[in-house]
Amino acid sequence: MSRPVSKFAEWLARASIQDTFGLCGLLALVCWICCSLGRRFRHLPLRLQQVSWRSFFQAPTPGVLQWLDIPTYLQGGVLTVLLIVNIIVISLHAWTWADLQKRAGCLAVTHLVPLCSGFSFSLPAHVYYVERDTFYWAHRWLGRICVLHCLLHGSVLGENARNTSLGAPLAIPLLAGCSLVSILPWTLAAILRRWPQLGLKVHYMLASIATGALFYHLIDRVSSYRWVLLGGICAGCAWSAGTCLHTMWFHGSWRITSRRALARSFNQFLWLDIAVPMGWEAQPGQYVQLWMPRSGVRSFLQLPSFYVASVDTVHNAPGPPTTRTLRIVTRPRPGVTGRIAQAADHATYSTIHFPVCVLGPYGHPPNLGQYGTIVFVLEDIGLFRALPFIRHLVQESRSRRNTVRRLEVLWQVRLKHFSESPIMLGCFAVSCAYRNRPPPLGGG
Repeated sequence: MSRPVSKFAEWLARASIQDTFGLCGLLALVCWICCSLGRRFRHLPLRLQQVSWRSFFQAPTPGVLQWLDIPTYLQGGVLTVLLIVNIIVISLHAWTWADLQKRAGCLAVTHLVPLCSGFSFSLPAHVYYVERDTFYWAHRWLGRICVLHCLLHGSVLGENARNTSLGAPLAIPLLAGCSLVSILPWTLAAILRRWPQLGLKVHYMLASIATGALFYHLIDRVSSYRWVLLGGICAGCAWSAGTCLHTMWFHGSWRITSRRALARSFNQFLWLDIAVPMGWEAQPGQYVQLWMPRSGVRSFLQLPSFYVASVDTVHNAPGPPTTRTLRIVTRPRPGVTGRIAQAADHATYSTIHFPVCVLGPYGHPPNLGQYGTIVFVLEDIGLFRALPFIRHLVQESRSRRNTVRRLEVLWQVRLKHFSESPIMLGCFAVSCAYRNRPPPLGGG
């Protein structure tokens, strides 16, 4: 018998009934996932020669993994590697249960450092060249692994509670652990889809409570990891300051300038026109975030994202133009965007003016000029994110600056009293979008 197998047999002989039941439950879960994958992909070997590895890793996962917040196989592989690394680190040379608990506490503090990304994820995602949704996903899973380490380390409280009363030394770490565990329900997709702004505010509040209580606990224990947590807090403050400096750099001003926005609600979309300096550049596919501190207390704590639809130069007076018009669009959701859209619907001429601060632009759009045929498969508001791409590609193709010769757009939307197939619906919607696009907000 090999050494790992003999060690596992010795551990199994000494394991308690709780550990045995936990191991059986884990094996049952693994068997269930394997059976689900086997039923779904039993014909996969016949199609492997026709599917590239890149397409396979980007393909959506089965329903079970989707429910577990693992949308693609690439993200599933990254998560598997992350879990294996954590298991190896926490169990390597840990001879007693106390060593395991202590190391879990150290890993919990270590995982908190990458979670401190400032008040917005846009700048870290922009710097690391990753999609914002991918950054959200990594943030959620790092937080969940951190909570697991906290629960494992928190089992020390059960042993200490037998000998001491539940006073301040135990109440502070218990508060930190309960705050971290309470964040988990607010990361579910159903909650984020229905109450995004409420979930964000509750998340920030619970994270602040947990960080403060944990920092006090580390200082009270005179742990060297208090400096690690302090470094994470400083990194979060640095990301927040970097977001402001990034905005000042693009706007050519050493202060965050408030600009006048003209809003209009059209066909369940919220359009905004903002005058920006001539040197302000935004590429197709990028997005910006708006800060509206003068629109109320609730708007002060929100940073809604808007897709860049176009950046056009407007000639309103003789002489060279000094400003450009930034047109951005989003789908109104519960919160500040919903209130702005409702106010624009009830206003005179269906437009309203209000001051905003523009943060961004963010994102690194792909270079599509190297392909001959491009197919856009779009859904809902994604069309308006692709319209700048389409216009840019057509202009460069006419001037022979790219190799694009064919563009196909499939747009799926939901229209009432329309029962055609999704493909026909997309073609109909694309033709309507070009014929019935909203007029300029300034009239005309």
